[in-house]
Amino acid sequence: FSSWLMKHNEPVLAIDADINQHMGQALGLPDDEINCLPELGTDQLFLKNFLRGSNPLIPSNDEFVKTSPPYEGSGFIDISDPENDILKYYGYRHENFHFIRVGGFEDDDIGTSCYHAKTGAVELFLNYTLDKPNESIIVDMTAGADSFASGLFTRFDLTILVAEPTLRGIEVVKQYKSYAQDYDINLKVVGNKISNEDDKAFLKDKLGDDLLGFFPQSEWVKNKDKGIYKPIADLETANKECLQRILDVARSHNRDWDRYWAQAVSMHIKNAESWANTMVGIDLTKQIQRDYLKNLCA
Repeated sequence: FSSWLMKHNEPVLAIDADINQHMGQALGLPDDEINCLPELGTDQLFLKNFLRGSNPLIPSNDEFVKTSPPYEGSGFIDISDPENDILKYYGYRHENFHFIRVGGFEDDDIGTSCYHAKTGAVELFLNYTLDKPNESIIVDMTAGADSFASGLFTRFDLTILVAEPTLRGIEVVKQYKSYAQDYDINLKVVGNKISNEDDKAFLKDKLGDDLLGFFPQSEWVKNKDKGIYKPIADLETANKECLQRILDVARSHNRDWDRYWAQAVSMHIKNAESWANTMVGIDLTKQIQRDYLKNLCA
């Protein structure tokens, strides 16, 4: 999907927030340039310093948690601005395309911390990103319900679940929907590795209106996974049609700024009251300035 968007010559940011960290390779980006990038999840000091800016409600990084909302003096991320400090520091850039990696486990992480400590940086990143209608941000996340360990799942205009035509694939979708049902998430599903009409009928029967389209078995994808990169124009027609369908649905989505604002406030209060206030030693809910957030969203 990221490759498909790149051909439109519009600003695109792809963020690899999956613990396996293979998105750069899948996109055919140069290893020598990708591997030397600072990792958003590991190197968070630069991110926090920039986003905190001169916000008087967050006088130090110790009081800056992943759900802390912006206020006057905050720094913001504009993916159409190639001179943006965050994109220049963390990102690989080619024309209008940017790529950022969250990073995997460091040696010190093994046995001591979970991956959510790193994906929290993505949640923070998105809370301070001002994206425009012709811009696209794609985040490859950890599979299944793992994303509910943080508020990251609320930060998207559209969430796409990928399901194979199996009972196991359907159960993952059902679990995700059950967790998301109280949070007003725009959720769709695409069928993957479709071999025949029976596969399609199975998914249609199980998923109904949630089903957005199908990705048939692909020699183009198989070659890419072998390191044989061909132009996106060579992708099979049925797969290109599914990609275009995803883009059309994402672009047709009317943004509900009141909902986004309410979700951001709700998640910050929930985190503050459950752990952050105790950790920091102050009431972090005072960082919320409702009028500022609503005006910013509007």
